[in-house]
Amino acid sequence: MPFKFIDLVRKKDLWAIFTLTLMGVLLFYGPPFFRDLWAPDEPRYAAIVKEMVLTGNWLLPHLNGALYTEKPPLYFWLTALSALLWGNFSNAALIFPTLISALGTLIITYFFGKKLFNRTVGFLGALVLATGALFLGVAQIVRMDMLLTFLLTSALFCFYQGYHRSTGKTLYYLAFYLLLALATPIKGPVAILLPSLVGTLYLTWHRDLKALWGMRPLTGFLLISLVLSPWLIAIVHQAGWEYLRILVIKQNLGRAYNSFSHKEPFYFYLGRFPMDFLPWSPFLMGALTYYAGALVGHSRSDRSQKLRDRILFLMIWFGTVFIFFSLMSGKLEIYLLPLYPAASLIVGRFWYEAFEGQTKDPWFKKCFSMSGLLLWIVFLLAGILILLDIGPRVHELPNRAASALFLGAGVLGLSSWRFNQKGIAFSGIIAFMILLLAYSTWYLVPVINAQASLRPLGDELARLRTDHAKIGLYKYDKPSYYFYTGSYLTMLKSPEELMAFLSSEGRVLCVLEEREFKDLRRDLHISVYVLGSVEVGRRKLVIISQYPPRPVL
Repeated sequence: MPFKFIDLVRKKDLWAIFTLTLMGVLLFYGPPFFRDLWAPDEPRYAAIVKEMVLTGNWLLPHLNGALYTEKPPLYFWLTALSALLWGNFSNAALIFPTLISALGTLIITYFFGKKLFNRTVGFLGALVLATGALFLGVAQIVRMDMLLTFLLTSALFCFYQGYHRSTGKTLYYLAFYLLLALATPIKGPVAILLPSLVGTLYLTWHRDLKALWGMRPLTGFLLISLVLSPWLIAIVHQAGWEYLRILVIKQNLGRAYNSFSHKEPFYFYLGRFPMDFLPWSPFLMGALTYYAGALVGHSRSDRSQKLRDRILFLMIWFGTVFIFFSLMSGKLEIYLLPLYPAASLIVGRFWYEAFEGQTKDPWFKKCFSMSGLLLWIVFLLAGILILLDIGPRVHELPNRAASALFLGAGVLGLSSWRFNQKGIAFSGIIAFMILLLAYSTWYLVPVINAQASLRPLGDELARLRTDHAKIGLYKYDKPSYYFYTGSYLTMLKSPEELMAFLSSEGRVLCVLEEREFKDLRRDLHISVYVLGSVEVGRRKLVIISQYPPRPVL
């Protein structure tokens, strides 16, 4: 059976899987235990998951009792199942689906590299992926993009396998369609569009569009419809067509042109992606420069043709995702995550050729050498700027340690380059990222946590709400606090609404900024009591009530 996992995984593969899994767990799952959930996204998604579990309404996501229309539900379902499995809503439970998705992406990247080139390239590519800045960060947070990346990478793997196999094509194509169907309830139609674009462009380059019919598109359409129809029918029945319109049209087309959210210019990613893919972006630029020239080379050997074809697939994958999201009006760095496996495999192949000395091409040597020199110079400049206290400064951080880390990496890199010790250079980059993660976890995370955590106020509200008092937030639109209180919050937007809320029969708690309270206090016609104050980020908030504090027994 061509699709059996046992045919794909052999002894050496198991060692690679074990190493990548162990490395991934240590890198991705350790740091979240040293922090709270960070606003704005993590507490919001956690609140949706908690409300889903507590209310038992699994079909439609809700936030603070209101229908949540920004994201489809699959990620929330899986995270809710994780919370039930763990028996709590801890960071370990909430981040577990992201961890599994990240590990899955590493492993499928390894097998993709093995299919395209060999085991070594696959393993190098997976190591590059695991230690890239953005991937390393996203693998540690409560967010659905990692799950989407895993499913899309797996779908493209099945497409490539199906196209290039002489037998078992149908099984791989069916798996391709199934994965697209599963990815759709995570981010919507873009999950179908992106892999389809990559595959179509690849076949167009091959002048083999007739292969599209061999993919059984009608069968694929029926399979996708079969998977999605029960969910679509159920949500339309319960929430109506308007919910589906907002979910599919507004949240997708509304971000494509004149976006209502995260609107950025078309060149946004040209500046952001090289930073997000550090420390490997200089090598990606060098690899793209070299392979772009190789693609138009004149060698007719079978090996050269096959190698160019495989590099081409990765470049089409990378370029399609990059250009697609660059053309969209709404942009976030995290949207590019689905191209990171392709970028990592390109870099992995680039390093493999350098390790093996397979090419005597002086252009390759120049591209590779300049890539390394650029990275080492960046490290040295960063270390010097940190040491001289130039640029953004966080006074709580021991900058000498950070400076020593960057300077040490730069010196080690230059030395290894000087003596042609590529293995030391590659290992040094991996070690640098591990040490940088440790430094960030120990020193930087507490600083960010003090600014981005909602827990201090959430815990204080939970402590004061001993009699199931209603909670109101005045001009502080944070329904995410449901995660900490487990009760619905009333959003108050005007002094009249605040006055009416404080005039309720039962005891209420209201949160507002201290400056707002000072301005309003003289106009309130009832007695109010300050029960506590909490700093959240740069805001000083007070908790007030129309009743005095309860005595502690």
